[in-house]
Amino acid sequence: MESHARGVDAIRTNAQTHGVADRCRAMLTADPAAAVEQEGLSWSFDLVLTNPPYYGNWRIAELFLEAAGQALKPSGRIQLVT
Repeated sequence: MESHARGVDAIRTNAQTHGVADRCRAMLTADPAAAVEQEGLSWSFDLVLTNPPYYGNWRIAELFLEAAGQALKPSGRIQLVT
């Protein structure tokens, strides 16, 4: 899930380039929880990739990590830009 349209395009292009488009879903949204609920998806991802904003307040990055932790399967992984 991505809040910037160019980011969604990049995700889809990279997934296609690397042969994982059939296992990748990119969604444009500023509210991931609402989007998951609306789409009827479950919070059970193998991998969460994130680049949380660090400017201004570390609480935003903390929220990203909390949401990612809830979104992962028990054996899932988080990869983030630091």
